[in-house]
Amino acid sequence: MGSSNAPRRRSAHAGSMSDEATATDTNEGDERPEAEWAAMVETVMTGALERVSHAASRDDVVRGLLAGLKLVRDAIDAQAGYDAVRRFDEMVRGLLIGEAVERGGTWTGRPLPSGGAGRSRSVIILRDAAASCLTLNAFGPDNLMVELATMRWVEQLVTELDGPPHWRAVTDHLSQTPADPLLAEHERISPPMLQ
Repeated sequence: MGSSNAPRRRSAHAGSMSDEATATDTNEGDERPEAEWAAMVETVMTGALERVSHAASRDDVVRGLLAGLKLVRDAIDAQAGYDAVRRFDEMVRGLLIGEAVERGGTWTGRPLPSGGAGRSRSVIILRDAAASCLTLNAFGPDNLMVELATMRWVEQLVTELDGPPHWRAVTDHLSQTPADPLLAEHERISPPMLQ
C-alpha cells in the first residue's frame, strides 16, 4: 500500500468548492491556519490506512477511498444541492487531470477495480474516516475540511493505483453508485456538516 507526504497545499488544478476563493490561509471566523486543518485530515487518513494496511488488498483500499469520496459527494448533494455537487465534481476532475499532467498526460487512466464497495473492513474504515472529516467540517472555516479531505482521498487513490484513473471513470462512479446508507444515519445523529 502506498503512502504520501501530505498535508499538501490546495492544488491550483483543483479550484475550490467555495463560491469565493480566499487569498490567505486563515478564515475570518477561525484563526487556525490551513496547514493545521490539513494536519487533522492527515491524522484521520493515516490512522485509517494503518488500520487497513496489514490485511487489505489494494482493490479493497481503492474501493474504500471511492466509498469515502461517495459519502462526501452524497453529503454535499443532500445539504448543499446541485451547484455544490457540480463544484465537487469539477474539483475531483481538476485534481485528477492535474495528476495526469504531472505524469506526462496519460489520459487513458488507471482502471478502477470492478464490483461495488461491499462491506469489507477496509471499505468501512476508509468510508468512516471520510465521515469523520465531514463532522470536523462543521467546526472549520468555509467547508475547508471537505476540500482538504477530497484532495487527500484523491491523492491516496492515485497512490494506490500507481497513477491517476481517468477523471470521468471516477466522477461517473461517484454519481451512479447508489447512495450510501451511512449518510442517513450520520445525518440523524450529527449536526449539519456543510456550511
